[in-house]
Amino acid sequence: MFLRCDAEGAGVVDLDPGIYEFRQDRHFYRATFQTVHHGVATAHSTAYLDAPEFVAAFDRGLALYPSGESERQNLALKVYTTASLAKQAPKGDFIEVGVSWGVFARTILDYAKPERFFLVDAWEGLYDDGEACVDYCSDIDFIRRSFPDAVPVQGMAPEILDTIDGEFAFVHLELDYGGDMEIACLEALVPRCVPGAIIIIENAYSSQSSYGQNLDLAAKALGVTITGTAQGQGIIIIH
Repeated sequence: MFLRCDAEGAGVVDLDPGIYEFRQDRHFYRATFQTVHHGVATAHSTAYLDAPEFVAAFDRGLALYPSGESERQNLALKVYTTASLAKQAPKGDFIEVGVSWGVFARTILDYAKPERFFLVDAWEGLYDDGEACVDYCSDIDFIRRSFPDAVPVQGMAPEILDTIDGEFAFVHLELDYGGDMEIACLEALVPRCVPGAIIIIENAYSSQSSYGQNLDLAAKALGVTITGTAQGQGIIIIH
């Protein structure tokens, strides 16, 4: 989309994709946009996505996913945000609920280097009708081989969370269950977080408007606040 401002500063749609032109102080400026996630484009630098330390960790995560390379552009910003915040988390245990192939988990392990990281998933890889989902990992042995430096815990959340000991400095929820399971996990994990802990909820603000609203209400009841991002992730800082 090419946006050009007229003399009054109003934007109009025009011509070339990815170019934005705007007026400020009687001068016109032009910037080229790049897509960094589905529905998100920016004219700002994304050099941080090419930082060697992050790219090396992200490459190892993508290598676990059969369709990983084709998802590189769509996942990069989310994985970077998650791994970068994980690296800034205080001392304590890490936990990811909803792991599948482990793209996020492998990147977090190699980038943030937590002392102990619980990976929680059923690893059933089934649709509601019982049919196998090819995009989802159902091989717990693959996970155990791929994560000798983590603690895989097979079971359904939130019930399985009661079997895990620890105080959490970083929580990553990658569930996509429409909010109910995410809320149940927040209720189980927020009281067990250390001060300064970071929680990231994937797709907290998706196209399902009620999903984000329900999460906001649940967070408020727990005494925390979710900060939204352009790529749909929700971030909580425990004070």
